[in-house]
Amino acid sequence: MIRYDKKLNNEIAKTIRNFNNKIRRLEKLGRDLDLPEKVTRKDLTSTSYTRKELKRKLERLKSFSKRGAEENIKLDSGLMISKYEYENLKKDLKRAKLKANYKIQYFRKTKGSIFGESVEETYARMGDEDFIRAKARRKALEKDIKQMNKDELKRFKKLITNVLKYNEINPNFKQNSLELIMLTGTFYGYDTNKLQTIVDRLNSLDDKTYYEIYYNERSIKAIEDYYRLIAPKGFDINLYTDDVSMILDELYDNLEKIINRYSNG
Repeated sequence: MIRYDKKLNNEIAKTIRNFNNKIRRLEKLGRDLDLPEKVTRKDLTSTSYTRKELKRKLERLKSFSKRGAEENIKLDSGLMISKYEYENLKKDLKRAKLKANYKIQYFRKTKGSIFGESVEETYARMGDEDFIRAKARRKALEKDIKQMNKDELKRFKKLITNVLKYNEINPNFKQNSLELIMLTGTFYGYDTNKLQTIVDRLNSLDDKTYYEIYYNERSIKAIEDYYRLIAPKGFDINLYTDDVSMILDELYDNLEKIINRYSNG
């Protein structure tokens, strides 16, 4: 949670004002420039979950005030973009590559758990889908920005954003996830009292601990898989009810073991 003290609020207001004012001045000149969109405080704060990330975004906005930042540069593909966008895109790409490398190494050395007990193989050795996805993302980041057309650049920017946001703890993440568990258990007719106990106990954890459990405890992933079956119509719920109940029973019986495993790092 970010503490918005007077100093930070003043910095946000001043930075946004200067950024938007420069865009307005340039718009009045009628030049053929690739200008960024104006920003609001909500744009900035609603997507910033840590003070460090917010400060990084503020520094980015401030860089637009530098002389010549608005000037267009021509990529090898012929696409024209602003120097401001190009320089920040290169910075984001560098950060994305570092984060992707970290995730690949994490999967290569980390073992998840099933009901609090370690699995025998690392995520990488198991061919886990998150590991495969991380490898694919890292390879995709090697594409040359200078050779991209407009559509390719748009997709590449989205890729970078997704990599940088991967595993970022959204304040609403835990609540949304617990609602998913509750909805799944209720849909498949699991014991109401046990289900509520599971959700209440997990809800009592801090966001970081719950995040670790969510991404490493395979029983939570399994529940999510059954949640996906709720959407399709025409399937026989009786084929899955016993499976879901058994998983939730094991989760209920081993909940403290799971919590202790990830609370103690």
